[in-house]
This record gives sequence, structure tokens and C-alpha cells, in this order.
Amino acid sequence: MKIPLSISTTENCSYCLNCYNDQVVRKIEDGFSFYSCSNCGLKNSRRLVIDNKITWWIDTNGTYWHESIGVLIQNDLNQILCLNRCIYPFALALPAGHLDRNEEPLLGAQREVREETGIIDLELQLLKKFSMEGDSCARGCDDHQWSLFIGRVGENPTLEVCDEAKSLVWLSVPELLARNDVSYALSYILKHFYKESSGQFA
Repeated sequence: MKIPLSISTTENCSYCLNCYNDQVVRKIEDGFSFYSCSNCGLKNSRRLVIDNKITWWIDTNGTYWHESIGVLIQNDLNQILCLNRCIYPFALALPAGHLDRNEEPLLGAQREVREETGIIDLELQLLKKFSMEGDSCARGCDDHQWSLFIGRVGENPTLEVCDEAKSLVWLSVPELLARNDVSYALSYILKHFYKESSGQFA
């Protein structure tokens, strides 16, 4: 994604991904979030957001990047906690989000876990830092720099569903690999960091 020169990067605003007008309104249809532009009439699951609260930048090629944190939460059965999302991407995804500006990745990861699952004070370890191109988000960015953490909970922790998801589900890696409703980011993580020989992420 390259931000058009007509858009200010110093002011926080949302823009239509078709005409880049700022007359974009969020609408809920059948429980899913969409964004409607009153200028061109386009309805889209995404819009371009400039939000200087989060960490973002434009690289030397003019590509728009966000910094993200995500968490692999495993239970005693080695299942992974996934959000069944009702905000783009409409798929099974890890608890994840954008890193606030000047926020430490570990604190950002704990914040996302708390906000999206209700789990408090989960002990986390950094698994990987990596760049993921093609990882599209609801804010119009297609490329993310990730800090991926991993943590473990008991078999039945108390969970709270956030407004970004229809439900929270526990699924094993084989179950996730067999599904076609897994987000691009989670598919990437399973492909690159899950070691089938050991049944572990590394």
C-alpha cells in the first residue's frame, strides 16, 4: 500500500480506499464491520487509516508499514486460542494488534491479550521478530513488522470475547491447517514457525 500524496500523514483520519475521500462511515451488517463512503458509494471491509497513536512508517519504496504484536496462547492440550473475527480479516486469527507509539512490544502484547481475550498478566516470551508482506489489516496497511510472543495457560481459563470477534475458539495446529478460514497472518505463522517434528513453535 502506498499512501497518495493528497493525504496528510500528520492528521489522524480515515479515508476511502477507492476515492481517498474522508467521508467514510462504519456500518455493521449481520454482525460484521464495513466502511461506506458517501462520496463514491463504495462499501469496503477496509479503509485507509492514519493514526499517529500507533507505530507506522513509510519505507524508501513508499510502502506503508505498521508495527504489530501477536500472541500464540496455548493451553494444556496444546490448542491455540483464536479469535473468530467480525472485523477484517473475517477469519480465525491470533490475539494481535498494532503497537502504540513508544510502547514496548511485550507490554503491547499483554495489552492485546487482555483486551481481546480477558486474560490478565499472562507470562509471555518473545518467539520471533519478522516482516510479513501481504498481511492486510482493516486500517488499509498490507505490510507489517511483527513481534510474535508465546504464552501458556491452563486448560479452561476464563475468557471474555471482545467486540472484534464473534467468538474465541481453541483449535489444534492440525485442525487449523485443515481449515480454509484462517487469516493470512496465522497461516504464515503456522507455515514458518511450527515444527511438526517436535510439535512446537520455534
